[in-house]
Amino acid sequence: MSRHTPAGTAEPMQRVMRWMTHLNIGAALGMVAWVAWSGWQVMAGQLGTPPIRQSGAALHSAAAHQTPPLRLLTDDEAAQAHAHCHPSARSAPATDRLAPMQEKDL
Repeated sequence: MSRHTPAGTAEPMQRVMRWMTHLNIGAALGMVAWVAWSGWQVMAGQLGTPPIRQSGAALHSAAAHQTPPLRLLTDDEAAQAHAHCHPSARSAPATDRLAPMQEKDL
């Protein structure tokens, strides 16, 4: 027991802290050894080359490129789409709609 601490207060905590320090140093050395070993395995060619597989993102990207490109809707198509999504707009009078843009508005 240390003569600078009261009986039984800091000694168990000091042991735990020393043990954790040694554990962390050992883990770090083990990780460095594993990285060096696995890098050597790759560089020496002892590990086979994994087959190239297409990722999920690439599959979705390929499917997206097969869809037709987006296009602007005509006024009639836009009105039909709006009426389809917003049933209350079907009964709105034509005077409540915004006027289409003209060349002077640009």
